[in-house]
Amino acid sequence: MKLLQYEDIPRWYSLFWDFKNSKLCLKIHKAFLENEEFKDYSPYFQNIEQKFDWSPLFDTWEPLLGKRTFGINDSITLVNEDDAWLTYQIKIPQAFKKTCSICSGTGKPYGDDASYRDNCRECNGSKKEIRILFDEIHRTCFSLSILLTALAFPPDIEIKTDSKQLFTITTICQSGPHGHSAGGVASPTLLSFLNVFSKEDYLQVKVKVFEAMNFVHEALFGRPDSSDSRFFVDGKHFALSCLGDACEIHTDPIGGTEDMEGADITCHNLDAGIQQLTLLSGLAVLTTLCDTSNSV
Repeated sequence: MKLLQYEDIPRWYSLFWDFKNSKLCLKIHKAFLENEEFKDYSPYFQNIEQKFDWSPLFDTWEPLLGKRTFGINDSITLVNEDDAWLTYQIKIPQAFKKTCSICSGTGKPYGDDASYRDNCRECNGSKKEIRILFDEIHRTCFSLSILLTALAFPPDIEIKTDSKQLFTITTICQSGPHGHSAGGVASPTLLSFLNVFSKEDYLQVKVKVFEAMNFVHEALFGRPDSSDSRFFVDGKHFALSCLGDACEIHTDPIGGTEDMEGADITCHNLDAGIQQLTLLSGLAVLTTLCDTSNSV
């Protein structure tokens, strides 16, 4: 089997960012699906509502690769198909605002709070409270983790495409610290792209990465990311960070030291689904820009 860290491999899947519609998407090559023996992931989805104590229980799940949807409650949905590729959109569950249940939409403190507060303790005077759809976020992250696991290794056949596999990434979805960790491999081509940034290129890429990450974070969390989000490039290596305790996805600096060598992708303190989807969106932007760069 070819190893992505040490050689370029024809692309069999791609996580990418749709700039026009601000969507996190994933493409799968049809040849990969046609030659994949294990396509039914039913065992991974059975009885998980009890495992995660999700309420209400989810309505539907699709365990078969290559169908119109994949995962729980249409978390991953087919949006386009051509002769070679299936393109899926990954659901970003959007938080919503409702009338504050503590102050009934007045924004004023209530009861004993009125003696020492100027605004409602729940909405801080905004008259609205944010409801984050944590169950739906978990369902998206769990579905995506199964799909990315299925796509983690190249097929035994060589895919007929001019596109190169830029990275692989796998994720987890469970409760507790590090419960949404991610890891994978960055290809030699991706690291070479990072290594030729001019200062102007770096600033342009940084803006696009932040725009996508902030868009996803605000959609999921209901408010902008107030932390110092970071996109950092040092030679061939990168780091993406978002709201959290030093929460980031980055390449391992030990790799990529030789020409035409990739590196492992790892993470730090990736605890929550909001963080995972935000950082995956930043990574998707980075690889999408690599695709469209004249230097590749």
